[in-house]
Amino acid sequence: MFPGPVFYSELRTLARRRRFYALRFGFGLLLLYFVVQTYSSLRWMLSRYPNSSASTIELTVSETALLGTSLFTTVFWLQSIAVLFLTPALLAGAIAEDRQRRVLLYLLTSPLNAAEIVLGKVAARLFNVVVIVASCFPVISLALLFGGIDPMDLLLSYAGTFTTIYFLAGVSIAVSTMTVKPREAILRTYFWELVWLGWPVLDMILTKGPARFFPSYRLIAPYLGWLTDSSPTGLIFSNAFGGNYLESALWMMGLQVLYGSIFLLWATLRLRPIEQGARILFRATIEPQSPVARRLWGRRPCGDRPMIWKECTGAPISRNLLSTILAGLLVLVALGGLGYLAVRVGGPAMEEVLSFGYGEGREDARDDLNAAVRTLTAVLYVLLLFMLAGVAGTSFTSEREKDTWISLLASPLEGDEIVAGKFLGSIWRVRYVLGLLVAVWVFGVVCGAVHPLAFLLIVFLTALDVAFVSALGCYVSLRMTSSARAIAVTIGIGLFVKGGYLFCCMPLFRGESAIMLAGATPFIVTFATARYSEVHNFFQGDRGFDRTDWTAVVSVCLMAHSYLLFVLAKELPKRFEVEADRPDRETSLAWLALDKWEGDGRPSTWKPDL
Repeated sequence: MFPGPVFYSELRTLARRRRFYALRFGFGLLLLYFVVQTYSSLRWMLSRYPNSSASTIELTVSETALLGTSLFTTVFWLQSIAVLFLTPALLAGAIAEDRQRRVLLYLLTSPLNAAEIVLGKVAARLFNVVVIVASCFPVISLALLFGGIDPMDLLLSYAGTFTTIYFLAGVSIAVSTMTVKPREAILRTYFWELVWLGWPVLDMILTKGPARFFPSYRLIAPYLGWLTDSSPTGLIFSNAFGGNYLESALWMMGLQVLYGSIFLLWATLRLRPIEQGARILFRATIEPQSPVARRLWGRRPCGDRPMIWKECTGAPISRNLLSTILAGLLVLVALGGLGYLAVRVGGPAMEEVLSFGYGEGREDARDDLNAAVRTLTAVLYVLLLFMLAGVAGTSFTSEREKDTWISLLASPLEGDEIVAGKFLGSIWRVRYVLGLLVAVWVFGVVCGAVHPLAFLLIVFLTALDVAFVSALGCYVSLRMTSSARAIAVTIGIGLFVKGGYLFCCMPLFRGESAIMLAGATPFIVTFATARYSEVHNFFQGDRGFDRTDWTAVVSVCLMAHSYLLFVLAKELPKRFEVEADRPDRETSLAWLALDKWEGDGRPSTWKPDL
């Protein structure tokens, strides 16, 4: 009977893990920081008006109501982002962890039914997500005292938050039921969540575009409306274009509850059959070496560098027909959307280049293309760093989880070869996103929207940043024992280094210098995708363009990342030898000399100088 022993066991186990204490403590600090920043920003904004009372201690009624509205908006967005990030991370490994530890078989042979196992795990892990959301209640209660908050907005926001948690929990547990390893379950859940959140944007592009480009999509768009309407992104767009907000919000919450229940029911009914090797539509057993798995193309022969061959020559594997079809459709839709943008925005820009030449004449279309290139750069660059952090963070922990770590150490390969193979293999696995990013930049250069010097700069910055994130992930993977923890630590460090530190630096610098942006490489690369006029203004030193600050930002960014990459490159082989329990060459020679010097009358306590 629910909740059952699985619920209490999971709840007790999760409550004793140190990372959940750290998670709640860190979220509390982040919440406190945003509350203080919201209040400070409001006082600064009000102080600019002559009739404002912000310069005094007391606030007027209207200013207090504005403070309440600002606090509610800030806390709502913060908890929404936390829900989108934490729900898959906490629930996607629920079943996969027990399957990897060989515990699931014992649970299935017990008198427990599938509902007690699945629902017990979901309820226990959802409790931790609800605790994070509940930690915002005191601030919301304080904001209600200030006024300015519509009770209906408050009710809808929290109802939508909990239905979103329920939907993501259903998706996470369904993916975890079909997946062998926790890290794969977490990454796949994040992927489908990204598709779910990004689909309304693509749907708007396809439906609002000219009919001659996408006539067939307009026929199936009404049938895909239920997917679009269940996403919070779709709700934002419906409100932005003047739709009925209340009706759209209620419809979204109803769809999320329906879909979440379907996923939970499916996971409950299919848990035992999947573990017994039953088919899932076109899919056979979930074991990684399934006989239905086929490589989409061949693999070239192994050369003189077997580790690099192992990591960098893999071909995509089709484990089942359904996943291959879905992946192909996603690729076609993404390429179609980019092709549409290239025709609609790149065509007029190319006409201006043919009419006036590069950097000459009217640049309206090229300015529009540059804005599109910068938008795609920001999205693809962040996606690239997240994917690279996840892949690099599992480079060595995956060997331990697959029980191939000992065989890897037993091979005649040197530590430098293994580390270099893992480092290059991490970059190789994100080659498609990296290639798409470079293709966008090349297209901008050809159409005159991006200056060639800016292109060289952003390519160099990207190469340095990719190498740094890959080395960081490999180092963290060597230090961690599980892939899930390695992914979390790598992404956490990356978020702090790539912009999270600004939360600490902004109150100190008070916006007086741009040097604090030196670590935010996504912002620097996006800003550096400059037009011809911007590069001309930079070298001419025109007014309104602070050349000194941005030169210092780029220089500090290059020096800091080069230094960190150098340190990681030196420490990676050493750390590998420590984890592999291999003595270094100097230590081995010293102890060998000690063995050969027996009988020379040295004291018994003498040791070689290591």
